[in-house]
Amino acid sequence: MKRLWNALGKPAKDANYQVNAVKHIEKLEKGEVKTESAPKHVSERKHFENAQKDGRIRDELSKKHDKLVGNMNKITIKSTNPPERWTKSKDLPTRENEFMHKNDPVWEYGFYEPPLDKMPKGKIMLREAMEVLRKMQISHSEGDSPVAAKMRENALSELIEHEGVKRIGREKAEILYEYLRPFERREEQKVVSRHELARLQSALQGRGDEYSLTGETHQQIKRLFNGMDKNREWNDKLSQKEKDQLDEAIRVLRSEEHERLTKRLDQINEDEKNFAEAVKQAAEKSEEKKIN
Repeated sequence: MKRLWNALGKPAKDANYQVNAVKHIEKLEKGEVKTESAPKHVSERKHFENAQKDGRIRDELSKKHDKLVGNMNKITIKSTNPPERWTKSKDLPTRENEFMHKNDPVWEYGFYEPPLDKMPKGKIMLREAMEVLRKMQISHSEGDSPVAAKMRENALSELIEHEGVKRIGREKAEILYEYLRPFERREEQKVVSRHELARLQSALQGRGDEYSLTGETHQQIKRLFNGMDKNREWNDKLSQKEKDQLDEAIRVLRSEEHERLTKRLDQINEDEKNFAEAVKQAAEKSEEKKIN
C-alpha cells in the first residue's frame, strides 16, 4: 500500500520541488538570501584574511580592465549539434557474434579475413597456415599404394599453387612445418582370442590349471586331430594295427592327464587345509592377546 501511495504522490512532490527551487533562485537574484561560502582550510584561512586586509588587492579587484573586457568580447561561441560518433564497421569477436556467425565459413577463426590482394608479402593468415600444414603432412606421408602416391602428388601440386606459400616462400613454409607440424598418433594392438585371455586371467588369479585342465596334453590332442576332414581321410588310410596303436596312445595320454589332475586336486586340498589351520591359529593368538 505504501508503494501505491508513493507512486501516486510522486508527480505532485516533483512539482513542489521545482516550484520551491525556482522561488529560491529568485530570492538569490534579489539578494534576499544570504549565501554562505564553504569554510576555508586552516592553511588557507590566514592568507585569505591578509588578502582581505590589503587595500592594493581590493583596488585591483574593483578596477575595470578594458583590455580584458575587449578580449572577452572577441570570443564568439557557436552552438551546433554534436558530430556523429564513430560506429564500428565490423563485428568484434564476442560470444554473441560467434553464435551469430557459427555457420559462416569466413568467421571460422573469430574475425573476418582481409582480402588476398591487401595481404602484405611475408605474412600468412591462420587459415592458410593450417591448410599449408595439412598439405605438407600429406606430401610427407608414407605408403607405396597408388592411392597414397596420388594423394602425395595432388598435395604437392596444391602446395606449389597455394597463395600463402607464394607469399612467404617455400623455405619459410618448410620451417613452419618443422616446428608447428601436426603429429600423428600410431598405436599397435595385439589381438588375442578370448580363450587365451581367460587363461591369462586365471593364471593371474592363481588358478592356472582350473581353466585348462588337460594342460599340454590337450594341446597335443588338439593338434593331432586338427581339421576333421583331413583327420578322417588320414584315419581311413590307417590299418587296423595302426588304429589300435593310436587308441592305445590316446588311452596312455588320458591316464597320464588323469594322474596329473588327481595330484593337482590333492595339492589344492592340502593347501586349503593348511590355510584353514593358519587362520584358526591366527584367531587363537588374537584371542589370547585380548585376554592378556
